[in-house]
Parts: sequence; C-alpha cells; structure tokens
Amino acid sequence: GVARGRVDPSARQEKSHLQEHLRMRRLARNIAGEVKKFWSKIEKLVLYKHHSTLEIKKKEVLDKQLDFLLSQTEKYSKVLADDLTKYREQKTAADPATSAATSSAAGVEDGGGLA
Repeated sequence: GVARGRVDPSARQEKSHLQEHLRMRRLARNIAGEVKKFWSKIEKLVLYKHHSTLEIKKKEVLDKQLDFLLSQTEKYSKVLADDLTKYREQKTAADPATSAATSSAAGVEDGGGLA
C-alpha cells in the first residue's frame, strides 16, 4: 500500500485549494444570510413607518370630521334653543294669564333656572 506520508504534493495542494474554496463558500453563505436579515429588518421598519404615517393621516381626517359634526351640532342646538325661546316669548305675550304658570313650569324643567 501507499504510505500516508508519501501523498503527492500536487494532490495535497489541490485538496488544500478545495478546502479553501469550500470555506469561502460557507463564509459567503453566512454573509449573504446576514445581509438578508438586515434588509428584512429594514423592510419591516419601512412598513412600520408607512403604517404610522397612514394612521396619522387617518386620525387627522377623523378629527376634522368630528370637528365638523360638533360645530353642526352646536349650530343646530343654538337654532333650536333660539326657536324655543321665541316660542315661549310668543306664547307668554299671547296669554298673560298662563305666563306665570308657564314660567314656573319652565323653571322646574330647566332645573330651577340654574344652568
């Protein structure tokens, strides 16, 4: 048999070259994995930022709608209160005998005139 110590130097060099090539491939695979993880994290960050921006814009739109609804409600409440006041004044002016009863009843309904 061939003794182990007598391995051909060119075969030894070829084996060393092959081992180096495999080591470089493993290293490249590991680096590629790290790069992929990095870009995956960047993608998540971009998606989060985009989602946050959309939520802020959505909240702004909803706040504007709420402000509009509140202002409309205030306007309608004021118109209704004015109309009710005019109605009471007209009713009081038309029937002075019931004005005292209406005023005292209105005071009870309104919490005794304390607002």
